[in-house]
Amino acid sequence: MVLLAVHPEVQKWGIATQLNLAALDEMKAAGMKMAIAETGSDDGHASARRAYESAGYTGLPIVCYSKDLQPHRKREPSPQSARSARRTRRVLRR
Repeated sequence: MVLLAVHPEVQKWGIATQLNLAALDEMKAAGMKMAIAETGSDDGHASARRAYESAGYTGLPIVCYSKDLQPHRKREPSPQSARSARRTRRVLRR
């Protein structure tokens, strides 16, 4: 399951919990051993946390960090990669 969302007009009706329980049943039937759900810890995700807890998930006290490894500005090629590109162009022209 990639995304679980319920229309705001019908939130708090237990729909997310029922969808989650149905997905968990399918996972069990497929032989899966564990389900992991991720959501935000901010107030805007409180209803999602309640839905997961209602479906039997246990919240874990963890912190996830990320780092963008692809800079947003264009990098100049290294001298070695420039030489390699020139060599490749020469070979392709032959």
